[in-house]
Amino acid sequence: SIMVMFFQACEQIARVCRILRHPRGNCLLLGRSGSGRKSVAELAAFVSRSRIWKMRAAANYDFTSWRADIKTCLLQAGLHNKDQTFLLAESQITSEEILDDVSQLIDSAELVNLYQGSDIEAIAQACTPSCHERSLEPSSSSIFKTYISRVRTHLHFALVLDPSSQCFLARMRRHPSLATGCTASWFDEWPPEALAACAEHHLRRTHGRLDGGGGGNMPQDPITEAGRAAVVGAMPGIHAAAGLLPTVPQHRSSGFTGEAGVGWIGVRPACCGAGTARATPASFFELLHLSRKLLEEHAAKSQQEQHVLQTSLGKLSSIRSQVKDMGQDLEVMRPSLEETKSAVQRTIKQIEVDRAQIDLHRCQVLQQEADAREKEQECRIREQDAKHGLSEALSSLEDAIDGVRRVHVSHIREVKAMSKPSAGVVLVMTTVCMLMDIAPTKKPGPQPGTMVDDYWPAVHAQLLKEPKRFLEDLITLEKDDIRAESVDKVNSLLDCEDLHPSAVRKQSAACEILCMWVRAICKYHDVKQASEPKRQQLYSMIEDYEQLKSALSAAQLRLAEIEARTAGIEKELARLFSHEQQLVKRILDCEDRLDRAQNLLAALCKDEERWGDRVGNLRGQEMLLCGDMLLGASIIAYGSFLFAPQRRDLADTIRQHFKALGVPHTLGVASLQTILGESAPIWQWRSCGLLEDDYSIENGLITHFARRWPFMIDPEKQAGMYIRRLGKLAEQHGENFGFDVVQHTDPNLLSILRAALECGKWILIEHMDLMQIAAASPLLEQRKLETSRGWGTFIGETLITWNPSFRLFMTSPTLDPRCAVDLSSKVTMLNFAVTQKGLEQQLLSLIVSKEKPELERRRIEMTKLVQQLRKEVAEAEGSTLQMLSAIEGSILEDAKLAGGVVSSRTKHAANISKLAEWEQTEADVDRDRNAYTPLARRAAALFSAVRALGQLNHMY
Repeated sequence: SIMVMFFQACEQIARVCRILRHPRGNCLLLGRSGSGRKSVAELAAFVSRSRIWKMRAAANYDFTSWRADIKTCLLQAGLHNKDQTFLLAESQITSEEILDDVSQLIDSAELVNLYQGSDIEAIAQACTPSCHERSLEPSSSSIFKTYISRVRTHLHFALVLDPSSQCFLARMRRHPSLATGCTASWFDEWPPEALAACAEHHLRRTHGRLDGGGGGNMPQDPITEAGRAAVVGAMPGIHAAAGLLPTVPQHRSSGFTGEAGVGWIGVRPACCGAGTARATPASFFELLHLSRKLLEEHAAKSQQEQHVLQTSLGKLSSIRSQVKDMGQDLEVMRPSLEETKSAVQRTIKQIEVDRAQIDLHRCQVLQQEADAREKEQECRIREQDAKHGLSEALSSLEDAIDGVRRVHVSHIREVKAMSKPSAGVVLVMTTVCMLMDIAPTKKPGPQPGTMVDDYWPAVHAQLLKEPKRFLEDLITLEKDDIRAESVDKVNSLLDCEDLHPSAVRKQSAACEILCMWVRAICKYHDVKQASEPKRQQLYSMIEDYEQLKSALSAAQLRLAEIEARTAGIEKELARLFSHEQQLVKRILDCEDRLDRAQNLLAALCKDEERWGDRVGNLRGQEMLLCGDMLLGASIIAYGSFLFAPQRRDLADTIRQHFKALGVPHTLGVASLQTILGESAPIWQWRSCGLLEDDYSIENGLITHFARRWPFMIDPEKQAGMYIRRLGKLAEQHGENFGFDVVQHTDPNLLSILRAALECGKWILIEHMDLMQIAAASPLLEQRKLETSRGWGTFIGETLITWNPSFRLFMTSPTLDPRCAVDLSSKVTMLNFAVTQKGLEQQLLSLIVSKEKPELERRRIEMTKLVQQLRKEVAEAEGSTLQMLSAIEGSILEDAKLAGGVVSSRTKHAANISKLAEWEQTEADVDRDRNAYTPLARRAAALFSAVRALGQLNHMY
C-alpha cells in the first residue's frame, strides 16, 4: 500500500523512533481511532530495526494464549539481545489481566510463574557467557538478573489508547506505570495540509484510472485541473465541518416529536459521544475512497449513457439522411424501370419475328439436307456399279505388276541376248513397246515395195538397254496415261496364239510375265472404256451433289447467323429482364426501407428530442459530478450516524463551503436521495420493508453505497427485517449465493463467516458485539491480501479467499459504550430507529387497513403496478437504446429489428399512457387515505410520549 507522508506524521515517526531506540523505551500513543497510531508505531519499529509483535487474531485467543505470546517475545529479547516491540491496541485488550501483565513488565520486565524448566535452561545457556564477561559468578540469581536486564533493555511496548473512551481514566488510575513508564505521544487532529495532501494523492489516482492507459473505451476524466484543486481544498473543510456538528439536535431534549428517531430516545445516553467522534482520519479516508468510487462509477455510467444516446441519435440522423437519399433513388429508378419494361417488350417482339424466320429456314435446311442425303446415296450406288468391273481388272493388273517385281534382271538379259528370238517373244516385246509408246523402226516387208514396223531393234536399243530400269518402268508406268490407240493396236494382236501366256512360257519365263502384264493392261483399259459412260454419269451426279452441299452450307450458315443474332437478342432480353427484376426488387426494397424509416421516425420523433435534451443534461451534469459525488460521499462518511436535521445541516454546510471555494456542484441538491437515489432500487428496498420516509431511504442508500460494512442500531428490529427480505430477494436474483442470519453468541460464528466469505453469501449478525469477535477484525476492516487465487483475508489464523458477492450486515438494539468511539473507524454506523414520519406512515397504513381494508389493498396493489410499469418503461427505453446503439450498419436493413423497435416504442407509448392513468389512480387513493393522517399523527405522538416515560422513571 502507499502511504502519504506529511510533516506531522514524520514528527510522530521520529518521536516514536527515539523512544524505541532508548533502553526500556515504551510509548503511549494517544489519539482517536483512525489517526494513524498503529501505522506510525509499525513504521517506527521497522526504522528502528525492532521486530514488531501483535496479538494473534484467533477465535480461541484467551489469557493463556496471551501469556504464550508474551513469553515468546520476552525470550526473543533476552536470549538474542535484539529489540522487540509489542504493539497492543485498545480493541485487543479483551481482559484487564492483560493490562496487569503489561504494567508489571513495564515496571520489572518479569511475570510470576511465566517460565518453565526448558525456558530456564535456555536462559542459563544464553546468559552464562555474559556473567563471565562481567566477572559475575554464574549462579541462577545472577543469570536471571542478567536475563531480566536484557529484557528491560530490548523490550518495548507501544500502547495504542483512546483518551476519549470511558475506561481510559480508570485504567490509568489502576495502572500508574502506564503513565510513569511510558512516554506519551499525542496524535492531534490532522492539519488541513495533511488532509489536502491525502486528497490530492487519491484524486490523482482517480485521474490515472479515468484518463490513463485504457484505450478509447475508458471514460474521460470528469474533473478539470481547476475543479480538482477546488475539491482538494474543500475536503479539509468538510472534515472540519463534520467535527463541529453535534450528534443529537440541541433543540430535541424531550424526544416527543421531530425527525430524529422515536426509538432512539432510550439509546442516546449509551451510544452517542461528542460530535467530533465522527471526524476521524478513518472517516476522512472513507470519504476519499468513497468519493473516488462514486465518481468513477457515475462518470463511467454517464459517459456510457451519453455514448448510447449519441449513437442512437446518430442512427436516427442517419435514417433521416437515408430517407432523403431513398426518395431521390426512387425518382431515378421508377422512370428507368418503365424504360426497361418498354425495351423488354420491343425485344420480345423482335425475338418472335426472328424465331419465325428461324423456323422457316430450319425447314428449308432440313429439306435440303434430305435431298443431299438422297443424292449422296445415288452417287454411292453409281460409284459401286462403275467400280464393279474395274476392280477385277485392277486386281489382275496388280497381280501382273507383282509378277514383274518377281522377274530377275538376268531373265531380262537372257531375252536381250537372244539373237533369233521366237515369234512369241518378238510379239510380246512388240506389245510392250506399243504400250510404252516406243517407236519402231521400218524395214522392207514381204511384198516388194512395202515397209513394215520392226520393234526388235528398238527393244535392244531402248527397252532392254538397262534391264533393271526396264523393270522399274513397268512397275511405275501410269496405266491411265497409256494412249487408247496403243491399246487398240495391242488388242488386235491378243488373239494371236503366239501371244498366249502358256505359249510364251515355253520360250521365256520373263516373257510370260510380260505377256500377262500386257493382257492385264489391255483388260484394264477395256473395262475402263466400257464403264466410262457410267463414270461420266457419276461425275455429273457428284457435281449435282456438290451443288446441293454448297446450297445446304449456305442455308445452314444463314440459319446459324439468324440463330446467333436471335441468341444475342435473347441474351439482351435476359439482361433486360434481370435488370428489370433488379429494379423492381430495389424499388420494393427501397419502398420497404422507406416505410420502415418513416415508421421508426414517427415512433421515435418524441424520444429523439428528449434524448437530445438528455445528452445535453448529462454533459452539464458530468462537469458537476465531482462536487455532487463528494457531497454524497461526505454524507455517507460523516453523516451516516446523524439524524435527519443534522444530515441536512451537514449538507448545507458543505454546499456553502463548495460555493466559497468554487467547487462545481448541482445547485439546490442537499440530500443523499437526490444525489444517489434511483427509483427502481428504492422501490425494491421499500418492497423489502424499508420505510418510506426520506431518512429511512437515505439509510438504505448508505447501506448500499458505503464501503465499510453497515452496523445498524435497530431498536424496533425493522432493519433486521429489511435486510432479511433484501437478502432473500438478492438470492433469487442471483446477486449472492445464499443468505444466513446468525447471532454473535453462536460458537460457530467464525466458521460461518469463513464459509460465507469463500462462497459469496450474505450474512446478517444480530445483537452484534464487536468486543467479542476480535478474530474477525481483518474482515470487519476489509484488510485484503492479494494471493495466487485472488484477494483474501484472515479470519482467525486462516487465510480465506474473498468472494466479491460476500456482504456483511450487523444489527444491535443498543450500542456498547466501549465501542462507540472505535466503531466508526471500522464500520458504517446507521440509526435505523423509526422516525416520527416513518411511524406516522406505519400507523396510517395500520389505521386504513382496519377502517377501509379495501382501500389499503388497492393502494398496495396500485403501488406495485405503478412501480412494475415504471420498471417496464425504463427497461423498454434501455432496450430500445441498446438495440439502436448496438446495430452495425443500417437498422433499415433488418426488418425484424426495425419492427421490434417500432413495436417496443408503440408499447412504450401505451405504457406511458397507462402509467399516467395509474399514477392518477394512485394519487386518488392516497388522497382518500390522507383523511386519516391526523389520527396517525396523534397516535405517533402518543407512542412517543408513552415511550419517553421510560426515561422519567424506571417503573414505566
